[in-house]
Amino acid sequence: MGGFELFLCNACNYRFAYDAFNVKVDYNQLYESMDYLAEQVNPIEQDFEAENFALHPTYRPFFVQVACWPGATLLDFGCGVGRFCHAAASVGWSVSGIDTSEQAISVGRRKAAFPLRYGTLDDELSRGVTYDALTAFEVMEHVPDPVGTLKKMARLLRPGGHIFVTVPNWDSPEIRNAVRPDLIPPVHVGFHQKRSVKVMLEASGFRNVVLGEIGGFERKPGFRGLLSFIVRKCRGKILPPIGVWGHARK
Repeated sequence: MGGFELFLCNACNYRFAYDAFNVKVDYNQLYESMDYLAEQVNPIEQDFEAENFALHPTYRPFFVQVACWPGATLLDFGCGVGRFCHAAASVGWSVSGIDTSEQAISVGRRKAAFPLRYGTLDDELSRGVTYDALTAFEVMEHVPDPVGTLKKMARLLRPGGHIFVTVPNWDSPEIRNAVRPDLIPPVHVGFHQKRSVKVMLEASGFRNVVLGEIGGFERKPGFRGLLSFIVRKCRGKILPPIGVWGHARK
């Protein structure tokens, strides 16, 4: 994929491009791509309603799974320009974000009323601050060691804290057959399915793991909903969801 060989872990169905682990990626350049500008930068550079970001299919499951409470703190790891941070702040979270792209942080700070920091998890650990919730949207596919990364995130969580991650779904043809540079190695070095998300969260010491899907066909309740689902499935019109989410507790 992208000129890199993929290896498979038979125990958890995790695929990874080992030869891409040490290839340096310029995320500043990646964040200047037309796709990123259209999907991430333009929505916050223009007039926007932060509450609408909470309805985005990638973010919405978090707000369903994790209720905010007065004073609750949240760190978004890999925050980019801060789109999710705006959504979380709009419903009451005391939010901050970190990212390894100076460019993304610089752009995000123009509109943010919350802290956005350039740095790594190690930088964050050195601050000695802990949080009630940590999120990582479309991040785990970028890191060579997802379990090691999640263990660092666990150290930033208070006891009983929430972890919430999303990843592209390898079962989706859009992901498995992707050719966009930002979706293939060396940018994405790992490829997940539901099982691999569950295994990596449990291997990192988290408990009460709940999994879900992003996108795909939502079956309506009742007999008509079941009939519509069967008909669409028989016609091959139901594709695997494009993403997977995982929620767990420390």
